[in-house]
Amino acid sequence: MNEKIYLRKIDGREFKVSDLVEELNWARNLEWTKINWKKRDALVDKKSGTVRLYVGQKYNPEYFDFVNKGWTHDHCDICFSKVESNDIAYESDAQILCSYCYFEFIAPKNIDSIFN
Repeated sequence: MNEKIYLRKIDGREFKVSDLVEELNWARNLEWTKINWKKRDALVDKKSGTVRLYVGQKYNPEYFDFVNKGWTHDHCDICFSKVESNDIAYESDAQILCSYCYFEFIAPKNIDSIFN
């Protein structure tokens, strides 16, 4: 049986239960820090236009442009919604969660309450 079962939250968001359980297995074991998300420096590939987060790595200016605050958003690692400037988010080990997912799936002490 390849049936897809979804969890629908009160606000209408839907999550595939099997994917959500997999995500929560790692996410609930991390220490999350509340942040006010800000734009960060980026490297832009001159040929393809691909943007990469700059974290101090070496790069060849012949192939990449350094762009101050060129990393304009992230995506929540659970629901993939955009996290942009001045959004409250939660981060841990280079992972990011939007406030919605943090409060719905990480903050509750009893994981059973998530699925009710």
